[in-house]
Amino acid sequence: SQPLHAALATVDTDYTALRSRHTAIHTAWYDRSRLDLDVSAADRRLSVSELITRQNNNQSVIDIALLERLYDSGRYLFISSSGILPPRLTGIWTGTWTGAWADDFTTDANINLQVAGGNILDTTEAMQGYFTLVLGQLAQWRTNARNLYGARGFLAPSRTDGEYGHMLHFDTGFPGQTWTGGADWLLYPLVEYWEVTGDQAFLRDKLGPALIELALFYEDFLTRTDSGGKVVWAVLSLC
Repeated sequence: SQPLHAALATVDTDYTALRSRHTAIHTAWYDRSRLDLDVSAADRRLSVSELITRQNNNQSVIDIALLERLYDSGRYLFISSSGILPPRLTGIWTGTWTGAWADDFTTDANINLQVAGGNILDTTEAMQGYFTLVLGQLAQWRTNARNLYGARGFLAPSRTDGEYGHMLHFDTGFPGQTWTGGADWLLYPLVEYWEVTGDQAFLRDKLGPALIELALFYEDFLTRTDSGGKVVWAVLSLC
C-alpha cells in the first residue's frame, strides 16, 4: 500500500480545486447526449424523490420528467463507474464484500447491455475499459475452446472476476460450457465502436484479428448436419 499512500500524499486536497478539475472532464462526456421530452422547467427542478412519489401516485401513465431523469441517471452512473475496467454487475458502490452475483462481470448478457449505449452516445472513452476486459482474456478463451470442444478460436465464459477468462461455471442453472455464442456477443460492442468511429487502426490491429479467429471456432464446432446436409446449430437460450 505504500506506493498508493505516497501518490495520494501528493494530491491537492483542496476540494473546490479537485471538484472543478473533475467537473470539466465529466461534463464534457455527460453533455454529449441528452433526452429531451419537452418537460417543463418546473418539473426539471423537482427532486428524484418528488418525481418518484408523483409516479407512484399515478401509475397509469409514465411520468416523462422521471423518464428524462432516468436517462440522465443511467448516463451518469455509466460514466462514473467506468475506468480501467467496465462497470461490474452491481456497480462500484455496494459497500460490501458479499454483493449480489459476487460483484462480478456477468458476461452472458448483463455487461454487454450495461455498455450498450457507450458507443452510440459518444462516450467511447468509457468503452476502453470494456475493450481491455475482453481483449485481455482472449488467451483464456482459446484455452476454453480447445479444452472443452477441441476447437480453435474462442469460447467465452459466462462470468468473470476480470482477472481471467477461464470457463469455470458448469452448473445446471446455466451451463456456461454450452454458451457457444458468447464470444461473438462480447465482441459485438467492439464492432459497434469501429462502426461509429471508423477507427481503421482498431479494426486492423484488434477487432479484425479477433473476428477472424472467432470464425475458426464455428468452423470446428459446426460439424453436425441434418438429412438435407444443412449444418445443425445448437443454441443455449438466455431466457
